Amino acid sequence: MRLLRLSDHGGLSLTKHDDDKLPPYAILSHTWGDEDDEVTFDDLKRDDCGRGKAAYDAKLLFCGRQARKDDLLDFWVDTCCIKKESDAELSEALNSMFRWYHESTKCYVYLQDVPALKRDRDSEQPHWEAAFRKSRWFTRGWTLQELIAPRVVEFWSRDGHFLGTKESLEDLIVEITGVPASALRGASPSNFTTNERLRWAAKRETKRPEDKAYCLLGLFDVFIPPIYGEGTHAFVRLQNAIGKAQGSLSRGLHSPRDGGDAGLPLRAEEHVHQQRRRELLASLSFDQMDSRHATINDAQRTTCEWILTHPDYMAWNDWETTSLHQGMLWIVGKPGAGKSTLMKFAHSHAVKSKVEEETVLSFFFNARGNDLEKTTLGMYRSLLFQLLKGVPELESVLDAVDANTTTGTDSSQWMLKTLQNLLSIATRRLGRRQLRLFVDALDECDEQQIRDMVEFFGDLAEDDPENQSRFSICFASRHYPTIDIGDGRRLVLEEDAGHAEDLKKYIQRRLQVGKRKSAGDIHALLQDKANGVFMWVVLVVDILNKEYRQGSVYAVQQRLAEIPSGLSDLFKDLLRRDRTRMGDLLLCLQWILFARRPLTREEFYFAMMAGLDHGVDHSTEWVPKPWDPEEITAEDMRLFVLSSSKGLAELTRSKTAPTVQFIHESVRDFLLKDDGLHDLWPELDGQLATSSHENLKECCSNYLAADLSSCVDPAQELPKASSAEAKTLRQQISVKFPFLKYASNEVLYHANEAAYGIDQTPFLKAFDLQKWIYITNIYEVHNNRRHTRSASVVYLLAENNLSRLVEASNRDDFWRGSPDERYHIPVIAAFANGHRAALQELLGDGGAAFIDGIVEDPGFGKPSQVSPNKDILIWTIEGYNQSLAECFLTLHADRYIYEIGFWKSSNQTALILASRKGATQVVQLLLEQGADVNAQGRKHGNALQAACCYGCTIELVQLLLDSGADVNAQGGECGNALQAASTFGYEEVVQLLLDSGADVNAQGGYCSNALQAASSNGHEEVVQLLRAHGARWPS
Repeated sequence: MRLLRLSDHGGLSLTKHDDDKLPPYAILSHTWGDEDDEVTFDDLKRDDCGRGKAAYDAKLLFCGRQARKDDLLDFWVDTCCIKKESDAELSEALNSMFRWYHESTKCYVYLQDVPALKRDRDSEQPHWEAAFRKSRWFTRGWTLQELIAPRVVEFWSRDGHFLGTKESLEDLIVEITGVPASALRGASPSNFTTNERLRWAAKRETKRPEDKAYCLLGLFDVFIPPIYGEGTHAFVRLQNAIGKAQGSLSRGLHSPRDGGDAGLPLRAEEHVHQQRRRELLASLSFDQMDSRHATINDAQRTTCEWILTHPDYMAWNDWETTSLHQGMLWIVGKPGAGKSTLMKFAHSHAVKSKVEEETVLSFFFNARGNDLEKTTLGMYRSLLFQLLKGVPELESVLDAVDANTTTGTDSSQWMLKTLQNLLSIATRRLGRRQLRLFVDALDECDEQQIRDMVEFFGDLAEDDPENQSRFSICFASRHYPTIDIGDGRRLVLEEDAGHAEDLKKYIQRRLQVGKRKSAGDIHALLQDKANGVFMWVVLVVDILNKEYRQGSVYAVQQRLAEIPSGLSDLFKDLLRRDRTRMGDLLLCLQWILFARRPLTREEFYFAMMAGLDHGVDHSTEWVPKPWDPEEITAEDMRLFVLSSSKGLAELTRSKTAPTVQFIHESVRDFLLKDDGLHDLWPELDGQLATSSHENLKECCSNYLAADLSSCVDPAQELPKASSAEAKTLRQQISVKFPFLKYASNEVLYHANEAAYGIDQTPFLKAFDLQKWIYITNIYEVHNNRRHTRSASVVYLLAENNLSRLVEASNRDDFWRGSPDERYHIPVIAAFANGHRAALQELLGDGGAAFIDGIVEDPGFGKPSQVSPNKDILIWTIEGYNQSLAECFLTLHADRYIYEIGFWKSSNQTALILASRKGATQVVQLLLEQGADVNAQGRKHGNALQAACCYGCTIELVQLLLDSGADVNAQGGECGNALQAASTFGYEEVVQLLLDSGADVNAQGGYCSNALQAASSNGHEEVVQLLRAHGARWPS
């Protein structure tokens, strides 16, 4: 491999290295200009090295100088580092190109067609972004591997301004190129299918047709000798090479120009396809996905059948009339009217009666469930899962998914837009198949999400190029929110005669008052008071049957007269009549209302045990015992759910772990919206949420006292988090102490929520931090996320964005380091995880002026960018996190978070680094804190020289001079500040230095003096300026 190097006099030299003895090097990525402008291998053999060509300064010197800034002496540029006249060398280069880019220390992308303009005050985007999106660099074949292969890629404008890295610009690059984020982050190309890799290159062009195949060699890790002149036959040879590499000869590989899904039907390839599709399909599914549907009671025999002959339903069900109602039917009704039961019946009938070319899907929102049960994200996942399971030939749509978006064991990374796109693609591929959807309980999802979802489905129904109208959807919700469904049909449940007849049937079948004359009057009054609400009838019938079993029909009549209409008033009446064990009821309701997620049956039982008759209400110490399933059975726990909730809660019917929820969403409405909790417990006035979280915090804290010695020896080190031993340990402890995982994960969350009204300082002082760390480390599945014993409370609070607890913590600890922790100090823990609220508390009033700038810093919310081995201040400046650096220096210059002295790994001071980065405000603050303006650094000499080298501004140089910088200080690669400014052609700065007394003939540096530096780098204006001040050529 040939590498370039800038000589001591600013010239270029070319050396050849064995691949196993390569020095660290930078590499250039660019698009070729006119042949006459590019510097070639032959040009470098001439005396002038092609200095007169446009690319000499723009590309070669740019790459060489930037490499020097990054402590790299050698660099590679494709135009001149390959002897193309040698077939052997050309073949080696083309087949090694991907590896060469991959092994580079840094890749600089020079964008000839992107200028760097400052951000407009009125614009959300920098001016260069529009040009960046349209850059020719993103359309060329060879630049695809140059984007993917290198570990570090920096983008630079044509005027030498840094635009960002592959990491910081990731979202934009993914949008422009269609290359998945995981591929940009370093995932092996072999993780992606052949078709995927071909799609990345589909719209890219090369100057010669053969190069469209040759530029893909590295992406497929195959080797073929180039034969220029063979044209598209190169793809035949590429096909054979890929087939051989994958174990079978393939057929049907097409050039990326052909587009589409044409690809490589290899047996090995197909196995990879199928395995990955299975993993992705499995990751769409989630626990409790079907629990709401399963928990809804089936319709009573002969009820709900009226819907099948209702004119609106029949019209919606008729594909021939879809154009009249846009395939939409919206069933609305009061809370508890029976919408979900009707939807379950209609869905079940549609499934049973569907024809071969029809697919029926459903989703039932559940506000009492986990996040996926009550968001459109969960709905899209469920619908896509059902669709692909029901129509397996559509599974190929998953091939378009980023290979590392999710795996079979981690489904947390599915994005809403990805799911919508996949659904759109899948429905378009249905052809003449009919797709019918049932979506229930829209009111149990966020209103804006529902409006966006209805709009999405409306667009989906209209997105039919042949106007086949093969898509229809039935929604059900309360009357609010009001949703515009255009010409769609609307059915009001409680106003329909069929629904009234169902109520009548239910009462006749279930109410036990015999056949006496008064039975008819009782039936009629009961139905009249129901006002069309089925849930009210179900509850009241149960109440009246209990009265009747005591032997008095008059008691039934009297009780019915006393029972109020409306669900909310009914719930209030039920709870006021039974005042026994109200403490149990309150804690039960608090757990269901304020738990961070729905509790499983076992979690709920032991959470309640941790708060009843001990701990919360009594001073006696309580220690949880291991669960004995023979002593406390599943039936015991089910009955406890019913008794503690007084019948207002139930267990979901789940294929996995059943969870505890209210019998209906109207219970939550009664307790919160209708002030039911306040009426029952007026002492909670104004403190409902905080006192509830306080109780739940105490339950968690009590359960953390569990003795785990029967499962693990506390004196022994825990097994590695990802090991089989650790997994077994987690399972054993979860079986014996079912509530421990929730208690450890959420005790601080509940404390933080309680802190809005209750001082948590005593709690934090008494909190057993070491035991909490030990337990959470047991449950942590990633080793690098475990905590050490040196972690402070405030560090953990900052890392988890527990801002109210941060406020209650010891402010002296805010900047105190935890050297063995991932982020070292609390401020960086909050910053790296993107926790603005915690940062605001950590920084206090003094940091308010910086917070908006800090959240715009490139490292905010990016844990992977934190370097554990660097001084914090050095890290912030180096990563262009200037607002954070300014905040450090303004608020805590006297703290121990940094030293203004040397950074041992490269012997440069914070002042030199800030000067090199052009961070004028940071330089100002460092100088105010006493930084030595003339401190020496090995490579960059001093701050003044560094400022004159990189990102040079006249304001920064003037600041350093005004602060006492020695204009003639010697040292560093450029020798002195004047030679540095001359090397990079900063004419204004050269003038300022000369006016400030710079020695125009000072010797030193790799160019000997300033005049030689300016001349070697082609800066004629600077040469004339120096000559005018008496500059002489070095002897």
